[in-house]
Amino acid sequence: MHLKHPLCLAALTLACASAHADWTLPAGASARLGGGTVSMGCASLHNGGTLRLQNGGLLAARDVALASGARLEIGAGRVELAQQWANLGTATATSGGVTRTASPGCAVLGQAGPVALNPLTPPAPQPVIVPPLPGGAGATAQVAIGGVGARGAITGLPPGCTVTQLAIDRTIPPGAPGNASFPLGVLRFEANGCPGAMLQVRATYPAGSLAGLVMQKYGPNGTPQTSGWFTPPGLAVNGDTVSFTVADGGDGDGDARPGYIADPFAPMLLAAAPGAGGAQAIPTLGEWGVLLLSAAMALLGACRARRMRRPARSHTL
Repeated sequence: MHLKHPLCLAALTLACASAHADWTLPAGASARLGGGTVSMGCASLHNGGTLRLQNGGLLAARDVALASGARLEIGAGRVELAQQWANLGTATATSGGVTRTASPGCAVLGQAGPVALNPLTPPAPQPVIVPPLPGGAGATAQVAIGGVGARGAITGLPPGCTVTQLAIDRTIPPGAPGNASFPLGVLRFEANGCPGAMLQVRATYPAGSLAGLVMQKYGPNGTPQTSGWFTPPGLAVNGDTVSFTVADGGDGDGDARPGYIADPFAPMLLAAAPGAGGAQAIPTLGEWGVLLLSAAMALLGACRARRMRRPARSHTL
């Protein structure tokens, strides 16, 4: 990290073991830049205390996270980060602000440009009906779609990004394995106004229903991109809850228009192949085979009975 102006510290501990280690300001600690500039070198800042930029700059950060109760006073200064801004505390600015932009070794993740200071309220899960299988009972999944926060947290949707459709149906996209079934249907959502955004989907299914299932997405993927089933990016399964990510124009986005996202996802049950596990099918005779075998056995029985009824011959010396 490069400091153009020394940090002025007051009850501060910045944990920084190497040039690219994350910086941590513990709860209760405070620090001020004194108008200087700090280049983070693609490291992240985890602020649990109070950090005052005093019109200075915190640049080339990867992620910046404010814990609950933490403060970041930007003033006329600036914060530049490449990826995630997670504010659970308080951030203030006069003429300065936070900008998402690339830096050496740090590619942009999310929408480049100004970042809203105020925390985005995490989305409330929405109940989505799981259509019943024939003869079965229906169920309900709880689905939340939002932004991707620091360390996997789900945040509110980026400004202007809106989920327009959310449903579970039983229309199966093509190309699924022949031994696949879909007991929980296909989860689909559509969103627009999301240029360059990465969204996180978090779905909680009925208790125990994910056991033995394989999580799969459908859509364009790979290089070059071809449509098919694949493991979702950022996949995590915790009990009955599954989460994954989809980026505008990335793997799984079925809508090629910039800013539009269309995404099918399904928990898939793969049945065991016939004879799996060492079990072997037992061959059986067809109808004519059974008749011929019965006739042969009857003829054999008749011949044996005839021989038993034949009188024994006498022999005269």
